[in-house]
Amino acid sequence: MLFVGSILFIFIIKQLSVQLLGFIDKSNEVVDYMLKPIEEDEDLSTKTAINTQINDGVEYNSFLEAYFRNLKDNMGENIKGSCGYVALGMLLSYYDTYLDDSIIPEKYDCVSQCTDSNMNSRKNSPGIYNDNILFGQLLSNKSYLNEMQIKANNESKPSLHAKLITIGASLGFYQYDDMFPCGTTLSNRNKILQAYLKEIKGLQVGIDYSVNFIISDSDSNAVEDFIKEHVKQGYPVLVGADNSNDKSSSHAFIAYHLENDDLYGNMGWTNSSKYSFYKISNKFNRYHSAMVLKFNFNHSHNNNYVVKNQDGTKTYCYCSHDIVTYKKTYHNFDFRYEKVDNNNHIAYCSCYDARTELHNYSEYKSKSQALHMHSCACKASKIEQHIWTAYNIAGDFSQYVQCIYCFYVRQLKEGEVIPIVRPDN
Repeated sequence: MLFVGSILFIFIIKQLSVQLLGFIDKSNEVVDYMLKPIEEDEDLSTKTAINTQINDGVEYNSFLEAYFRNLKDNMGENIKGSCGYVALGMLLSYYDTYLDDSIIPEKYDCVSQCTDSNMNSRKNSPGIYNDNILFGQLLSNKSYLNEMQIKANNESKPSLHAKLITIGASLGFYQYDDMFPCGTTLSNRNKILQAYLKEIKGLQVGIDYSVNFIISDSDSNAVEDFIKEHVKQGYPVLVGADNSNDKSSSHAFIAYHLENDDLYGNMGWTNSSKYSFYKISNKFNRYHSAMVLKFNFNHSHNNNYVVKNQDGTKTYCYCSHDIVTYKKTYHNFDFRYEKVDNNNHIAYCSCYDARTELHNYSEYKSKSQALHMHSCACKASKIEQHIWTAYNIAGDFSQYVQCIYCFYVRQLKEGEVIPIVRPDN
């Protein structure tokens, strides 16, 4: 057992030597279902004015911050208390863009497209299709689920948010008789996530990824510390929180930024710059759960950023140095080299962009009294004769010579005459 304020029970599930770790102090978990508060909707004229003031020079400290701060439209619509599903969709779309484009199949992807290459100025992170249903909250719970099943299988624009809801329903988490049938607990979301990753990509928890989580209805500080620690480490955290003065305020969202010890999150409420970068303590004063997803594989490029202008249409990964996704960076093509032929090699930047270059023979190694090997960083090489200059040993320039490239030294034979490159030449 672990004592953090109140008693927290710890259990560890091991699968093939990789841990799924959680802290629980209450079996009756809090259900998160809060809709966007109508009384706090933004004034559209103000929002437009704010957006027009964004300049191309804005930068962020990390892609994590840039992504969630600019994720306002390409997400599921929180209807019938589906905030937990919206948050799962946001979490998956982040990793689909940041880590591996197959985490979300292409048919669900909603790319970020504009005419310029500065993603910060366009304020539109890639994600998933919004599946808003006009007056959806007024539908019966059965009718709403039917609509989600239709949208999950739409041929042109299938909804990942709807797909997750149908997975939740298949696991028995859809509450037909509840006011908010899509409300979920952290344990629900964890099981939905595992079912999705297994179905879509064949991933196994404990092998391909892990989930760390904490659940505590009595120790908000322990949950908050867990969130802050993982945000510091660069992870988005799926949070469950509420306001102790309003029992109907329980909500699931993504925390991703820490500033002056204050946590900021994306609330999962669409069409809102205000709620995509929101100081959590403005509305919530108690944390009851948090979940962190960690994949066990490396980055591969995606095509989620699109620049379409008079020069044509080009797609980019977030890490490309040819676009700005959080701050301007520059290629340094010295990460890795790959020989092509006797004249050229491919030089790679750490972002995996590449260019073809002529060999740069800058390394020399003596092979014999007459020859040395001239090498490129890509391991291409050629054999050349030494180029000699006089070499001074004990004040005698007539007895020894040294190669000006590989620095090989040898003694001249009696009467031997060889071409010498003089130091003053």
